[in-house]
Amino acid sequence: MVNQAKTKEEIIDLIFKDPEVKHGLKIFPTAELGKLNISEEHGKSFIKCPVSDRKRVAKPEEIIRQLTINKLTDDLHYPLKRLDVEVAVKMGSTYASKKADIVIYAEDGKENPYIIIEVKKPLRKDGLEQLHSYMNATGVYYGGWINGNEEVYQLRTEPNLFETLKRLPAVNEDLDDVKTPIRKSELEPIHDLKEMVLELENTVLANAGVSAFDAIFPLVFAKLRDEFNKDAQVAFKMAALAINVLGPQARASVVSSTLVALAAKDNELQLVEFDSQCNPETVKPEIAFSSIGIGKSIADPFLAFVKYLFWKDHLPSMSDGNFAVVWTLKHACRIAPSGIREPIQMAVLAMEGTQPKARKLPREEILDHELHVDEVEDYFRKYQEEQKPSTKEPEPPQPPHNMS
Repeated sequence: MVNQAKTKEEIIDLIFKDPEVKHGLKIFPTAELGKLNISEEHGKSFIKCPVSDRKRVAKPEEIIRQLTINKLTDDLHYPLKRLDVEVAVKMGSTYASKKADIVIYAEDGKENPYIIIEVKKPLRKDGLEQLHSYMNATGVYYGGWINGNEEVYQLRTEPNLFETLKRLPAVNEDLDDVKTPIRKSELEPIHDLKEMVLELENTVLANAGVSAFDAIFPLVFAKLRDEFNKDAQVAFKMAALAINVLGPQARASVVSSTLVALAAKDNELQLVEFDSQCNPETVKPEIAFSSIGIGKSIADPFLAFVKYLFWKDHLPSMSDGNFAVVWTLKHACRIAPSGIREPIQMAVLAMEGTQPKARKLPREEILDHELHVDEVEDYFRKYQEEQKPSTKEPEPPQPPHNMS
């Protein structure tokens, strides 16, 4: 029985369906796949490289490289004779352990590297670090990192300083052509904000001696406050008009606060509170707690009591902190049942290994804490009973009925 040869599309599907593959094909139009010269020989898949005129094993990164080469020649109009692959990069007195994936030269003689592109490192941080080292070593101004799902193009403005570009220059274009003002229709959404912040840390602040969190945090929340004020001022004006009818409650109805738990510098967990004017303040470790909402006036004093009772001189563990929150919520539900009601729902942010991870507490875990709360409250009741005197205390005197 003769096995039927796989089609080009079937070969590509098999290569990229492997869950271990980090590269992808999202940024390339489907029609571009049809231009690839892929074949199967003796059970192995190969792809023909037009630059080296050699067949290469069709690994995911090799397919991305060939798609990128096609993009450079078809869209940016670089001739094949100006391109090279697997180029050794001299780093001082020696050569880099890995070769540059694609190099575009300024002239046909391939004397002066003009653009370097990295495709083998599938993770943004790793890929950009390697690309930057190549650009610094060769003096190249333009570089690109592509993994098939994302693409980043950069301009080296100074050693170790890089500026992100929306695209690479085409043949006979210069920097002014690339840096034309961006139109609204060209804006692209940020798919991974954390990855973007990490990129800023690596490219802009890595050698500045400051924390990326400390530098970026004020900028991000200055923007948040600006957006907040646009909407909040309208609500405050409406409340001012209604205050004569509803009283102070009219203004209170448009005031809100927010608590944000996040992993900041060095993955250190932070709790940030925003007041009604969107002013951020980090909750200090010595305070260790905060609350917002209709039950704040009940919760904050009770949390302070629980902390003083159990953790006066140190911070609670995660489990102990969860217990304190459950006890506080149960207390608030008893005191203000019209505004705060059970069942209790909780989520926590904690470190798992070296990474922060948020999770919602299952109902069973909350019930365990509720049982411990019942046990503590029973202990206090028994203690109060045990402290009663053995003999009956005299009744306090009754006030006189007639004071005249």
